[in-house]
Amino acid sequence: MGGEAAVPMIVTEREIDEFRRVHLAPEAILAAVERDVRVLYRLPVGVGKSNAVDRLLQFPQLYQRFDLVIYGAPSWDVIRERAIVAGKEVCLVPWTILEPRPAERCGKYAGDWSDLERRGCAAFAKTSLCTECRARDPAPVKCSWPERMKRLSGKQLVFTTEQQMVLNRSLVSILKGRTGHGRSLVILDEARQLDANFEMTLDREDLERFRDLLRDLGRGEGLPGRTARAASEQIDALMEASSEDLAKCEFRFPSRLNRLAGRIQADGVRRFGSTFRYVGYDLSAFASSRTGERWKDRADGVRFAARPHLDGHVLLLSAHLTAEYAGHRLGAGGPVTSPFENVRFHHSGTGIFNLRNRSGADRHFGRRRPEILDTIALLILRNVCEGRSTLLVSRKKHRTLCAEYLAARLAKWQEPIRFVTEGIGDLPVPPDVRVIPIIHYGILGVNSFSEYESAYCLNSYYVGSYELNRLVQDAEPAHFRVQLAVEAGADRTRRVRIADRGVPDLDRTMLGDLYLRKLEVDPIIQAVGRVRFQTRPREVLFFAMHDLQGDVGECIDVPTLSALREALGLPAPKEVDRELTGRQARELMREGETAEEAARRLGISRRTLFRRLQGGAESAKKGLHILYKPILALSPLATRAQTGDR
Repeated sequence: MGGEAAVPMIVTEREIDEFRRVHLAPEAILAAVERDVRVLYRLPVGVGKSNAVDRLLQFPQLYQRFDLVIYGAPSWDVIRERAIVAGKEVCLVPWTILEPRPAERCGKYAGDWSDLERRGCAAFAKTSLCTECRARDPAPVKCSWPERMKRLSGKQLVFTTEQQMVLNRSLVSILKGRTGHGRSLVILDEARQLDANFEMTLDREDLERFRDLLRDLGRGEGLPGRTARAASEQIDALMEASSEDLAKCEFRFPSRLNRLAGRIQADGVRRFGSTFRYVGYDLSAFASSRTGERWKDRADGVRFAARPHLDGHVLLLSAHLTAEYAGHRLGAGGPVTSPFENVRFHHSGTGIFNLRNRSGADRHFGRRRPEILDTIALLILRNVCEGRSTLLVSRKKHRTLCAEYLAARLAKWQEPIRFVTEGIGDLPVPPDVRVIPIIHYGILGVNSFSEYESAYCLNSYYVGSYELNRLVQDAEPAHFRVQLAVEAGADRTRRVRIADRGVPDLDRTMLGDLYLRKLEVDPIIQAVGRVRFQTRPREVLFFAMHDLQGDVGECIDVPTLSALREALGLPAPKEVDRELTGRQARELMREGETAEEAARRLGISRRTLFRRLQGGAESAKKGLHILYKPILALSPLATRAQTGDR
């Protein structure tokens, strides 16, 4: 390929139906998964991923090729949207939803349950707390959660949240064993599991307690002697190993150990109380980790990267996940194939702008907020005039402040707007141009805003060096770790550099840049993507010091607020203020007031009043003509003149 980047394929509104028919058909997806094993369908919001997965789950050949299909979603809302779960379609095979523990029903046992769960003793909690709770439960229908795994036998489709897969890293293997099936397909919708913290630690004290307990149980009747000896010998070897040994030696722990977890946990809690932690599951995760990703820390603890163990064919569905990022997070197991990595979707009626400067960052936003929001207020005013609905996006901590400022600014321009930061589910349908929601970065899987015609970012979404290092380093061995820092260059692009002096790069900055885009670009496109701007005619504004062309297609970068207003044909906010004052002054004087009286009513000097009166002739040149209607129509003075109320 000569190192040259491939020319992107552009899919517009004219080709999208054909794209869906050919590439998102169930038979096409199934063929890709069977051929490439680990596949990423990188498609923006609105292209049809949800519809495609619903059709795939209804495809008979899917269950002929795979014995078990596991669908993992980022939230329960997304699971409830699936056609089978919503009751819109009848499933072709036995299926179930893997419900989480109903903590709200645990009552007085909730605290003890959480403590045991945190220490890896959920099996003991089921046999002790759940048994006692159900015996005392007066409800006619007893809690069925403790038996959920027993009801998996014969199921071929399981719905679960990715959070459950993070908490139980062996969940896929457990589901295969419980359902009695072999060949599996894991479907991760948005694949948020890849963003979880992979690093795990086995403390020496926990290992010593666990080893001593196994030895004692093996001498009695609590545990088969052979299993106890094999496990304790491996734990001894693990504690004695150096970092170099961990990086080259294989460790195997008896598979029977975790099948007896409830019995071991019960004895451990009785013997050691609150200091006991069941590490059997962590030892299994360690045994399946890559040898080059293990090391000893200064406290002689064993550390390792526990990457997701998905155990078979994998289909990732995501708007902005890249093949490089997914491959690095998943680790060994072959490459991740991304057939649409070079496909861009663009609607000819969509205008995409990116305000590419640093004023939207937290450290600057407090000082620059008025001038930024004044320009957004102009966009809202123009949208109201044209009957266009608006969605705003902000960092969560700034939403209320932004709503208050914008409401006050627009009220000064005689435009009553209601901004909604909570209770999004109660928004009017279809959207009301004078009711404007402000959502936050990080929103995911919400389809309530697909009919909004514009979306504007009020500030930027950036992460600090700490957050970047946390995500990058948790999947890297200790010897590869360096401190990374984020900087913004003269080209208005945020990038990564090595903060430690004298450290060779070894592709570390390339890896850091890959993760930085995942952390900063993904959330903003996810949020703005709620309006389906790549498949419907929309106007959107990003606020990021990143090149977004590769993610959203044709995008106009503007360096300043004045350049943005010029690109959109908007006047400066002060010009609107002057025009409104001039109009009010003319109305007052038409009603018979003198210049001095009108100036006093408006709180300006007589000289300023005459300047405002002369401003009308220049307004068309400054773009103010596009704002005449809302200002004039909603001016209280104009309304009074029209009704004859003097």
